Amino acid sequence: MFKNFLKSKKEYRACEKFWESLCGRILEQAGQDDWQDWLNKCIGDGTPFAEGDPMHSLVCRRRRRAIKIQQWEKIGSVRKLWAEIRVFDEGGEFETTYLELRCVLTKETASIAEQLFSEWVKEQTTEKRMQILIRRLTGQRKGQ
Repeated sequence: MFKNFLKSKKEYRACEKFWESLCGRILEQAGQDDWQDWLNKCIGDGTPFAEGDPMHSLVCRRRRRAIKIQQWEKIGSVRKLWAEIRVFDEGGEFETTYLELRCVLTKETASIAEQLFSEWVKEQTTEKRMQILIRRLTGQRKGQ
């Protein structure tokens, strides 16, 4: 999916729209309306970074919870999806726990990302629950 997203502005924008739509659908289904754009995707003059990091990010300030999606170009045998729970501004005023997803976008990785974000937006989901789900869906071990 979107194999030339780093070479084609049109394909890059279509890829951004894919992630915006996927996340928007999850939030709508969960009845979550207090998530908003989080990380900057442009340089000072408004020109997009267009490098896939972040491809999409959202934050729920009330819950101090966020998601960051980074998309990779497929090169060799790169793992298709990597996920981790991380902390932004740890100990600071804007401390936020976030789900970071890094992937080569395929139907399979989009499905895994959807399952992970769907769980992450639930009020009752703990970091421990997410770690278990990450291991189950990706096969990666904690800290990997």
